[in-house]
Amino acid sequence: MADTTRRFPSLAYWLAFILIILFMIGPLLAANIAESVADSHGCALHEGFANACMIGGTDRGDLLYSLFVMGWLFFITFPLGFILLIAWGWIRSSHRRRWFKRQVEAHV
Repeated sequence: MADTTRRFPSLAYWLAFILIILFMIGPLLAANIAESVADSHGCALHEGFANACMIGGTDRGDLLYSLFVMGWLFFITFPLGFILLIAWGWIRSSHRRRWFKRQVEAHV
């Protein structure tokens, strides 16, 4: 008799979890990276307007400004990500519960 037991697809759930976390904190990471790059090159960075910032002979002020202002999206992505995490937990736990129930019934 062949063993037909399958493993629970935990990897897919954990990859989804990581993607949700990155979605939640992505804008904050972008703002922090922009601030770090601007500080390391001695550039002024604020939310008012883009300042010139020469990096490698090219003005990257507009890019740094865009990344820095993207931090405001955190106020949207964080609550949405929190809701997604709640849904993720509910879906994972109900799937796992049904999966184990089927495994037990298959062995009885």
